[in-house]
Amino acid sequence: MADFTTAIGDVELNDWHGSKLLAQPVLDALTRFTLEGIINPAQILGVSENLDEESDTDIFCPRHGLDLAQAGNVVIVHTHKTRKAPPQFAAALVNGDARVNLNGLVKHTLQVSKVSFAPVADATAATGMESGGMSPIGLSPA
Repeated sequence: MADFTTAIGDVELNDWHGSKLLAQPVLDALTRFTLEGIINPAQILGVSENLDEESDTDIFCPRHGLDLAQAGNVVIVHTHKTRKAPPQFAAALVNGDARVNLNGLVKHTLQVSKVSFAPVADATAATGMESGGMSPIGLSPA
């Protein structure tokens, strides 16, 4: 593949192929999706290197001239089918300019009796991704 560099706002994007910046589940999923023809590789803009202290969307977007409404946050939650059932993980993709309504929209959409934010250590272990850099791409469907 040819050398690749582009930008969104002042964020430099680099080629994602073989990138050490992507969590392994994300890299594996993108590779599989392109090989299976699910995603056209030309539609994947790239990957950027970000500072940990700028990983929150409400810090990152204004700092780099990006609109919060065009950003998203992945929230990993514990869900319980019944109050006494063991927790299961779920991911919610929330617009960058919105707040997640766990006990309303998320609970209703997932049809569960209880939902709460998963502890960061649990979410990291379950996804293979770091907090502040979680992606819906590469998450296990079950």
